[in-house]
Amino acid sequence: MRRLALAIGIALLAACGATPTPVDTATAEREILDYLRSTYPAITFDEVVCPRDVEAEKDATFVCTAPVGTDTLEIEVTQEDDKGTSITYVPLAAIIQMDQAEIQVGGVVAAQFTGEVAVDCGSTPVRVFRPGTTFECRASDPVGDSKTVRATVKDIDGTLEIVVV
Repeated sequence: MRRLALAIGIALLAACGATPTPVDTATAEREILDYLRSTYPAITFDEVVCPRDVEAEKDATFVCTAPVGTDTLEIEVTQEDDKGTSITYVPLAAIIQMDQAEIQVGGVVAAQFTGEVAVDCGSTPVRVFRPGTTFECRASDPVGDSKTVRATVKDIDGTLEIVVV
């Protein structure tokens, strides 16, 4: 009888572990997509993709992705409960609208040039950069002076540190 009770107990434990509660990642995708669209209205977001096999576990994380131009934004999702129904999320990188970066770079380096400064940070209109990443732009003025400018992304809000190199 003791063996039967032990066997039943093990079977019950196994059954409990066999049916984990899944996270509703489709809802997470919709929430994150709405957030991106409202936060960056000038950028087109078509989809967010989250893994489908996420088990609910309080404080566990998973990563969803969203195509942004030619780049991919990763969004870290944290489960706030063990039911898979409450989440928070934070992008792991900054989304930089390069025309706005060019304006910012021009404003910072204008004093080092003669006349109006033209800035070219490349032809890709929107880029995704993790904090600490750098990109280069070319600044020039009407008299032919031209300099390379390095912009370092400081945080996920897109704060730039700009230096003429």
